[in-house]
Amino acid sequence: MDSMRRSARVAGAVYVVMGVSCLFGLVCAPLVVADAQALADRIGKPGAGFRVAVAFDLLTHVCGVVLAVLLYRLFRGVDALLAMLMAGLYLAAVPMSFAITLSDVAAHAVLTGSEAAAVFTAEERNALAVALARAHIHGTQAAEMFWGLWLVPLGLLVRRSGFLPRVLGVLLIVSGVVYAVHSASEVLGAPWVQARVYTLATMVGRGVGELPFMLWLAVMGVRPGRAAGAG
Repeated sequence: MDSMRRSARVAGAVYVVMGVSCLFGLVCAPLVVADAQALADRIGKPGAGFRVAVAFDLLTHVCGVVLAVLLYRLFRGVDALLAMLMAGLYLAAVPMSFAITLSDVAAHAVLTGSEAAAVFTAEERNALAVALARAHIHGTQAAEMFWGLWLVPLGLLVRRSGFLPRVLGVLLIVSGVVYAVHSASEVLGAPWVQARVYTLATMVGRGVGELPFMLWLAVMGVRPGRAAGAG
């Protein structure tokens, strides 16, 4: 049981680091800007801010791979097939995530002196960088589907485990569904996605499961239960 508790806390710590690095990446280089010129100016802004954001993005993706493996090990004794599905759904989004980050690197290179982009005029470079940044935004909307779907089997595993509060599993399932709905709405261009209430509701819904789960794992670990031999 002590080994399981340590494993759970390590997974929780990795989850927290992943969440913090994702947040810092968004703060250092927020790309949700409606005006194309403002977006180009933000990407090409002098200083290390954009590169720091890319570094945080890469850390987020690496932590995600480690987290998926750790959670699989923790829950495989509960239901090996469901644990494999959980890890597989998350890992399926990893190549997409790295490709999204690569589009950021390309956009920044276009605006900050890439030799390959020297043949373009300033207006053309701005347009190309904005197109690459938009690829980041649309790619994130698509990858978000997987970021939600993996939470559903994870929530089911938590509910069945016996060594974690069942309510955490319910909240994870709710978050997973909200992620998936938000992704589908954005990709399909549903008219309500621009509503402030919808945006706020989906932000809360996406965080309501992951935040309590990661903090519980990091601080409390697991408790004795019928699945104490798992992992």
